[in-house]
Amino acid sequence: MLDALGKTASEIRNKLGESLSTVQRFDTPLEQATTPSLEALKAFSSGRRVLTTTGSAAAIPFFKHAVELDPNFAVAYAMVGRMYGDIGESGMAADYTQKAYELRDRASEAEKYLITASFHATVNGGKKWNQVCVRQLAHMWTSLR
Repeated sequence: MLDALGKTASEIRNKLGESLSTVQRFDTPLEQATTPSLEALKAFSSGRRVLTTTGSAAAIPFFKHAVELDPNFAVAYAMVGRMYGDIGESGMAADYTQKAYELRDRASEAEKYLITASFHATVNGGKKWNQVCVRQLAHMWTSLR
């Protein structure tokens, strides 16, 4: 199902005027970019909803549940890391961010930049790397227009 959805999304992007080279460059299959587990994706989506309505601490169990359902869900690990960072748990933030970084190849291009920036800011304390990643991400989004 995710494979068919990913192919349809690529076709729509092309029909809407996105260049073929850009579609191909950023066309990570959904099951690789996110998760093949619909349940993990639902938990992740619930975490995002809770984050916007209730806050970081309340969202942690949802993002943690997503990684329990799919231990290769890189972006979910990144979100757990971010939530722990938001509530001042730097050790837990570093652990989850490290895991996200190790799994970053299972993320879309945009997510890879965010995971890399978060890793260098949280784990390495490298603000320069963070700035480089943010600039690259901004350039990538600009080139999509």
